Amino acid sequence: MIRVPALQARTASIRQSIRWSRSLPLQAQHQPWSPRRSFASQDSSTLSLIDKRLRFNLTPAEIESAASSALDLQKKSKSFSSSFGQLAQCDNDITGELSVVQFLKHISTEPEVRATSTAVSQQIQSAQIEISMRSDVYRSLLSTPVSAQTHPDGDEDSRLVEKTLQDYERNGLGLSQDRQDRLRKLRMRISELCLEFSKNLADDRTVVKLTRDELEGLPEAFLQGLEKATEDGIDKYIVTMKYPDIIPVMKLAKRDETRKRLYIANSTRCAPNIDIMQEVIQLRNQCATLMGCSSHAEFQLQPKMAKTPEQVLTFLNKLREGVTPIARRELQTLIELKQKEKSALGQAFDGQLHAWDVQYYSDMLLREQFQVDHEKIKEYYSLDAVTKGMLDLYEKILQVRFVPVESHVWHPDVQLIRVDDSSTGELVGHFYLDLFPRDGKYTHAACFPLLPGHLTADQQRQSPVAAMVANFPKPRPGYPSLLKHGEIITYFHELGHVMHEICSKTKWARFHGTNTEWDFVETPSQMFENWCWNERILTALSSHYQTGDKIPQELVQSLIKSRNVNAGLNCLRQIFFGLFDMRVHGLAENESVDVRSLWQQLMAEVTLIPGIEGTCGAATFGHIMGGYDAGYYGYLWSEVYSTDLFETMFSEENILNGIHGRAYRDKILGPGGSKNGIDIIQSFLGRRPEDRMFLKRLGI
Repeated sequence: MIRVPALQARTASIRQSIRWSRSLPLQAQHQPWSPRRSFASQDSSTLSLIDKRLRFNLTPAEIESAASSALDLQKKSKSFSSSFGQLAQCDNDITGELSVVQFLKHISTEPEVRATSTAVSQQIQSAQIEISMRSDVYRSLLSTPVSAQTHPDGDEDSRLVEKTLQDYERNGLGLSQDRQDRLRKLRMRISELCLEFSKNLADDRTVVKLTRDELEGLPEAFLQGLEKATEDGIDKYIVTMKYPDIIPVMKLAKRDETRKRLYIANSTRCAPNIDIMQEVIQLRNQCATLMGCSSHAEFQLQPKMAKTPEQVLTFLNKLREGVTPIARRELQTLIELKQKEKSALGQAFDGQLHAWDVQYYSDMLLREQFQVDHEKIKEYYSLDAVTKGMLDLYEKILQVRFVPVESHVWHPDVQLIRVDDSSTGELVGHFYLDLFPRDGKYTHAACFPLLPGHLTADQQRQSPVAAMVANFPKPRPGYPSLLKHGEIITYFHELGHVMHEICSKTKWARFHGTNTEWDFVETPSQMFENWCWNERILTALSSHYQTGDKIPQELVQSLIKSRNVNAGLNCLRQIFFGLFDMRVHGLAENESVDVRSLWQQLMAEVTLIPGIEGTCGAATFGHIMGGYDAGYYGYLWSEVYSTDLFETMFSEENILNGIHGRAYRDKILGPGGSKNGIDIIQSFLGRRPEDRMFLKRLGI
């Protein structure tokens, strides 16, 4: 349990980390910030609106009441006489309220609140399914004269008409009544199961208790941060499955058995989720059949950039063919490294690299051949220093200004930040940072849209609000929160999603921010990751937590040179996830698949590294149960586009180019989903995107 004094100290640390330098050169020394100009009156009214619409201290009864009121308003609005504008305006009005009551299940400190939020989320999803299948509303929209379906404002209103009708059609309104009823029941059951899957992940408390000897290789600072327990009279450290615990152990624990125990524990947890996933796959297949599609993948891909399963499989298999020879060479290097270590230790070598060996020997390779010691490197990247430098960078590139403000938050660690346009002072939006793990909290890193930007009924602009939730290492006695390079990349990535939410400027909430085609949504955020591999940027972000010194040039250069170390193996792992997703969602009618055996089969075939019998990582593969079904390929798909965007517009001499950055803000982030992704990219590049830059980076 965290004690209050430690909590208060950590809160002060976070809030201080937001007070970064306002000097233009990124390399400038950071000093405590003081405002250049005041927007107090503007901010006061905005905050009152945020505090009114985004209450995070709701009781269980208030959660139920808020959801009920919002859904009642939506049901009234979606009457027989509904128009496209009326429906969209209703979505504008209620999205914030519905977002908060569902967001609480991820971040509330109260188990009862999380449980109520989870239950209400199910009710909301069921109600949304019912509302989305109102045939009377659909008929009313179809009877609207064509001239009334467009609007003088132009393309976004025309797109609203197109997408609204498409949504109703994809919700089965063109089916007979008995098929509609069947589809509704199937989708409600799917919704229930996906929420149960998510809840199992959030509630999981799997731990492994290990002695100091079993944790040989882990630094003392890490061990001091672990909880301890006595078992059979022996003092042990408690290692959870949360990233800040398990990743360092998998990378640094010298004993094979220790890493194997953690791998098995992590790959066998949430076992009931396998049956849940199995059922969801079959139900999705039945829905696709009702909709006249050959598979769920075919149905899901129709509105995306890729359009067809064949296009996705061609993309993944072409990439797999290109990177597999590279990955085989990388695998052989790791096997030789393992053989060398075993020989030096006088231990038997079984000639194989196991799944629990990959991170350990990859980290050893970085240290021995590239002189990349992530434990040493992270000493230069405290959360405070990274936050200051990162926000300074985002300010300069996107031409915005970040201002920390006081407001109601859900936990003392959380900070609210206002975003203003740096040239006009106009309010752009607000976002929250919630960066440390705690019991019951969402276990990964993500951006949660809370209040989408849109035009109100009286044509005033509602500014957006979003939250970044992460699980970075907590400060420990004598040590601040220190970020490894991979965690810095995660920080940049998720804040990229936040900036997509904040900088988007659309008329309708349904098109705001990350409401894009699902295989485009990662492109803007992945593009921001590229700054994490630039020497100038990494130097500017650094400040040794004890001395304040910048990271030595040779250390950062070695880190950059290591970018493509095991790039083939890492790419194959992403291809494996994508192919598993496409395989389970590409089933034809009446086909079935055993999730466990398929996971093991594809893992061995694609990644070149088999798992272990009796385990199944699919139980924690939350992506395909939470929106990325027949869509996980989108991470690699988007990376191809994001690499092209970065290499074309932000080469070394343009790494801090505010003109290009403002164009990126306006042309890539600004439209949200109000335009097709391919058109958005072309408007910025002046041409169609290519895969040449991505393949070159991988060495293909």
